[in-house]
Amino acid sequence: MVQTRFCTTINLIPGFRIIVPGRMKVLHIPILDDESTDLSPYFTVVFKEIDNARKSAGRVLLLCAMGISRSATFAISYLMCIEKMSLYDSYKHVQYCRNIVCPNVGFFKQMIELEQKLRKMYRFYKKFDCPANEDSDE
Repeated sequence: MVQTRFCTTINLIPGFRIIVPGRMKVLHIPILDDESTDLSPYFTVVFKEIDNARKSAGRVLLLCAMGISRSATFAISYLMCIEKMSLYDSYKHVQYCRNIVCPNVGFFKQMIELEQKLRKMYRFYKKFDCPANEDSDE
């Protein structure tokens, strides 16, 4: 991480604490890579951290044991929610950046549900021709 533009590390590994240079922020969110783990309670806090880093032209390191499932799921979900990309396009983009991504089945089901919720929300706003509140915490 030395000599990079990483300004934030989001550590998703339970029981693993990392030490980083003093100027770098670390957010510890211990999440099991288990199909039954519900990621939805963590989306808002993770997305806000990513947004804060991007606003300061920094980069975020999503850290999990193998960089395959948990971190990929948050990266894909971020693109879906914030960049309004489809699950397919988000997955392909993250896969292009890191070709070994493979969210577990439970996480993938959650992303499918997330995409369905987002589509309903976008249809609602389009139907009534009103802009989505981008600053909303929901």
